[in-house]
Amino acid sequence: MVKTGPDSLLAAAAELLDRGGPEAVTLRAVGLAAGVSRGAPYHHFATKTQLLAAIAARELDRLADAFLAVEGQGSIESQGAPAAKAMMLIYLRWALEFPERFRLTFGRWEEDDARLGLAAARVREAFVAAVSRAQQDHELPAGDPVRLAALALSATHGAADLAAAGHLGPDRTGTGRTGRIDGEGLVHDWFVHMRAAARGQQGPSSNLG
Repeated sequence: MVKTGPDSLLAAAAELLDRGGPEAVTLRAVGLAAGVSRGAPYHHFATKTQLLAAIAARELDRLADAFLAVEGQGSIESQGAPAAKAMMLIYLRWALEFPERFRLTFGRWEEDDARLGLAAARVREAFVAAVSRAQQDHELPAGDPVRLAALALSATHGAADLAAAGHLGPDRTGTGRTGRIDGEGLVHDWFVHMRAAARGQQGPSSNLG
C-alpha cells in the first residue's frame, strides 16, 4: 500500500459519498478506496464526523473559489447583479450535480468545526460583496446586504431542493402554459422581481432605463 495525503483521502471519501450517502463513508472504506491501508485515514481524521466535516469544508472552499473567480473576471458580467446571479447559478448547479455533497454540507452539524466555519464564511463574504455592489448599482433593493444575501441563497437552496426531489417541471397551474419551471428559471425570476423592486425604490423620476 502507498502513502497518501488528506487531499487524496477526501477525494475518495467524496466519491463514496456521491455513490452511497454518508452511510457509505467510513474511515476504513475511504482507505480502501484510496488504495492505502484501511487504517491510514485515522492518521488524518480521528472520527467519521471529522472526515465528513472536512468533505463539507472542501466543497465550501471550492464554492468560495468559484465565487471569487466571478469577481476576478474584471468584465461587466462580474459586476453587481450579474455577479450575484452567476454565483447563485454556480451554487444551484453544484447542488444538482452533487446532491449528497449538498445535503451533507448544509445539513445539521452537532459539533462545531473551525475549518468548516471558515469555509462557510468565505462563501458568505464573497456573495455579500456581490449583493452589496448590485445594491449600489440599483439592481437589487436597498437594505442590509447580509440579510438580502441570505434571502437570495435561501431561495437558491429551496430551488435546488425542489429540483432534486423532482418537484419542478411542467407548469401545472391550469393556465394552459406549456413552459417548464426549473431551478435556473427560478433564479432568473428572483432577479427580475428584485430588480423591479429596486427600481421602484428609485421613484418615477428615475432615469435608470
